Amino acid sequence: MHILAQLLRAAQLYTHFAHNTVSGPTFFSDHPFLGDLYGKYEGFYDDTIERMIGLGEDISIPKITEKACSSACSVMTDKDSKQIFERLLRINKQIYAEIGRCMKDADNGTQNLLQGFQDSLEGDDYKMKQRVR
Repeated sequence: MHILAQLLRAAQLYTHFAHNTVSGPTFFSDHPFLGDLYGKYEGFYDDTIERMIGLGEDISIPKITEKACSSACSVMTDKDSKQIFERLLRINKQIYAEIGRCMKDADNGTQNLLQGFQDSLEGDDYKMKQRVR
C-alpha cells in the first residue's frame, strides 16, 4: 500500500495547488470543489497510513512524502480549470489501478476501506467529467 499512499499524498498536494491557483469565470464553483477534494485525498492518505501501521507494515513516511512531493511538483504547471480537472481524472485512474493491485492481498476490512475510497472518488469523477465537457 506504499504506492497507494504516495499517490494519495501526491493527489492531495496537487489538488491543494489547484485550489490555490484556480481562477477565472468558474472560480466560485471550482475553488470550493477543489478544497473539498484535497481534504478528501488527505483523509484517504491518513487512513491508508494508519491502516499500514495497524497491519504492522514497515513504512517510512519521509520517503513516501518525498516521492509524493516529487510527483506532485512535476505536474504543478496546469494553467486553467480544464487542464486541472483532466489531470485529476488521470490521477484518479492511477489511484484506481493501485487500489486494484492492493485488493488482491488485502483482508476484508482493508478491501472495504479501499472500495470506499474508489466509490467516493468515482462520484467526483462524474462531476469533473461534466466540468470538462
